[in-house]
Parts: sequence; structure tokens; C-alpha cells
Amino acid sequence: NNSGSTALICACTKGHLEVAEVLASRNANLAEKNGTGDTCLILAADRGHKAVVNWLLDKGVAIDEKDNINT
Repeated sequence: NNSGSTALICACTKGHLEVAEVLASRNANLAEKNGTGDTCLILAADRGHKAVVNWLLDKGVAIDEKDNINT
């Protein structure tokens, strides 16, 4: 979309774990960032999607990534 969000970022942002799993099984990049530098993990955590956050952590995504304003 216009903010640089991919299908995986959108799925994680909205808490759609099953969609995220399918996209990951098709080699979606779990570490990708949107146009503001937010990762799937940042967005899922910010919106309280615990199942998605736990899944991303189980997949080994980095927990120390920062967005474009370093928050």
C-alpha cells in the first residue's frame, strides 16, 4: 500500500496469525519494515496481538529493531 506495508505487515498489524503463517510459508520476509520503519513485531505488539507477537518471537525476529524515529 502507500505506506510501504506489505501483506505480511498488514496481517500482523491486524492480528491475522493464520494469514501471516501462510505468507511466511511462502517466504515473506519477517524482518521487513514499512515506510516508517515499523516491523511486524513492533506493529503487532503495539496493537496487543499477543499470538502474533509470540509467533514472531518463536520465528526468531529481532527484538531490538527501531523505527525511523528510534522508538
